[in-house]
Amino acid sequence: MIGKKEHRRVLNKLAEKFDEHGLHLLLLGSSSVLYRYGSVRRTKDIDVHPFPIGDYEKFYDGLEKLADELEGSFNIEIDASSITFFPEIDNKTYTVELIDAGGSHFLTREVLKDMVDQADKIGKVYVPSDEHLVVAKADAYLDRNESDPNKEKFFDDLTDLREKMKEEDIKLDYDEIDRIIKLRPERKHNGLKGIITSQFSDLYG
Repeated sequence: MIGKKEHRRVLNKLAEKFDEHGLHLLLLGSSSVLYRYGSVRRTKDIDVHPFPIGDYEKFYDGLEKLADELEGSFNIEIDASSITFFPEIDNKTYTVELIDAGGSHFLTREVLKDMVDQADKIGKVYVPSDEHLVVAKADAYLDRNESDPNKEKFFDDLTDLREKMKEEDIKLDYDEIDRIIKLRPERKHNGLKGIITSQFSDLYG
């Protein structure tokens, strides 16, 4: 598990190395919430979207060089939607998920591109906007079946995010959330609007 200070230190070092190869890092999942708000105590791995990927052959060549430089390795998923990267930083091996597009049912390239366009640069990495984080966390929760033992954990993540935003007096843009929801498949729209309204409506600015 990775704590807050270690998480930021490792990400800054990773960002420096990726930058040497012309790539920036957009944080995703719990990594983005932890980096922006510090509202997750620990996380087991780091989720990032490297951009701009451009030519895949050049991207993989660069990744191989990165793995050599960091004495690490990587595994490519069968559908190439993500690459699990195992860099060694300060004599410790970390698990880093390099996510391109998780498939049309969740993070599409359209959604990732919009996340990049609306992201804030914090330190050496890019973090999705407040509105993108809310929709992504709600989507992750709704994407789990009721039988999934992790579903409750994803609901806890939503509650945690809401409480942290409330503490920091974050005001959410309803129209922006609606726009981001519409980037998802239509079958998800009502579910996303329902869970977000129930959890975050008092934070609308």
